[in-house]
Amino acid sequence: MLRVLRGEKFNPQKQTTHGIETNQLKIAHPSEANVTMQLNTWDFGGQQIYHATHQFFLTNRSLFLLVWDAQMGFEAGQLDYWLDTLTTLAPDSPVLLVATHIDERVVDIPLTKLRYHYPQIIGQCEISNKTGQGFEALRQAIALAAVQLPLMGEVWPGTWLKAANILRDSTENYITPPALQEIMIAQGIDSKQQPVLTQWLHDLGDILYFPDSYELENIVILKPQWLSEYISKVLESEDVINRGGILTREEMKRLWRDLTPTLREHFLRLMERFELSYRNEDQAISLIVECLPQTSPDYQTKWNEIKALENCKEISMTFKLNTLPAGILSGFIARAHRFSTNTHWRYGAVFEHENHLALVQAEPDRSALQLSVRGPNPLNFFALLKDGLEVTFKRFPDLKIERKIPCRGHHGQACSHEFNYEQLLKRYEKNKVTIECLETFEEVAVIQLLHGWHWHT
Repeated sequence: MLRVLRGEKFNPQKQTTHGIETNQLKIAHPSEANVTMQLNTWDFGGQQIYHATHQFFLTNRSLFLLVWDAQMGFEAGQLDYWLDTLTTLAPDSPVLLVATHIDERVVDIPLTKLRYHYPQIIGQCEISNKTGQGFEALRQAIALAAVQLPLMGEVWPGTWLKAANILRDSTENYITPPALQEIMIAQGIDSKQQPVLTQWLHDLGDILYFPDSYELENIVILKPQWLSEYISKVLESEDVINRGGILTREEMKRLWRDLTPTLREHFLRLMERFELSYRNEDQAISLIVECLPQTSPDYQTKWNEIKALENCKEISMTFKLNTLPAGILSGFIARAHRFSTNTHWRYGAVFEHENHLALVQAEPDRSALQLSVRGPNPLNFFALLKDGLEVTFKRFPDLKIERKIPCRGHHGQACSHEFNYEQLLKRYEKNKVTIECLETFEEVAVIQLLHGWHWHT
């Protein structure tokens, strides 16, 4: 679609996007004659393994084109999933739906219902890449939306534009901060203006630079796509996948053999900042969280053994979300790596700390995460892990969360009722020792639900 928008010929043999492809799109201003807008385009690979990397490039300075195949139907296109993700990560950004293959299938989509639930949808365009049908309307829709974007039409001093173009036209993949400073000084940009221009270029996707990190502040990436290609090599490595998500130093050197040791270290640190990976204690290996196996290992034996120990207690909480963005669980696994038992899979992990075990599992079908801790005094470990989850949730500003505590059952029988966590806290603060289970109408100890202890203890 982007190729056709740029005036290139339709290529039916064009392969699927791996990782992220960046390019530019020039489009006429919708109301000012002889004015051309230049947009940076970011084409995200749709394969599941790349989904967690998207979050680092989704910003509120963007217009999103959500492209779906009319042949497959909007359900197969997972529009709700992608709209939930965009709402969570970039809630203020406009979204334009684009239906393709209209030369082969009539578009059928509940657009009114979708716009009700997702007000950021500004409309839908219907196109055929093969015939060119609908592209003029698509260009107009992009132009009308793009002209409203932050920084669009912002007046830049000529010195800023010259420096920006030097960086954009550079054949280098990266430079050092002093080299960036020299380019700006040569164009007459003073020390007060330099950080502003640098941040704007980062926001526009021209560069990737993290001056707030002492581990990443020494390199300025001039070609973000170049970085994406190297990260994709790790995500697609058969060796990493076959090892259950383990990246050895030998495999890293093989995949990144044309990079200097300094750059390898920088890329690894970038992956850790993005919580795509973490290193073990002796730094001999990294766990690539998006390459974890789909099927869980046998964790039940160890998980059940600790429950059989005398004086074992349990605390559980279910986090019900309006959507389960890619990267939440993997980000938490990376964040909690110091408690690792090396028992991880795509939808869960087992952690250990001071004779306590913890199990965290994702339930994608109901957009939920469950955290459970077992041991003689589970409250401290539970609080540590819950805090890590809450920090992870904060990276998704529009995420809506319901915190539920499952009922512990009655007289040896399981119970499906879940208590509202905030209500339990209020009862605890008012010294209300029990709460009624709405499933069986029996009284349950509040402190047992919150802390794992019975109130008689």
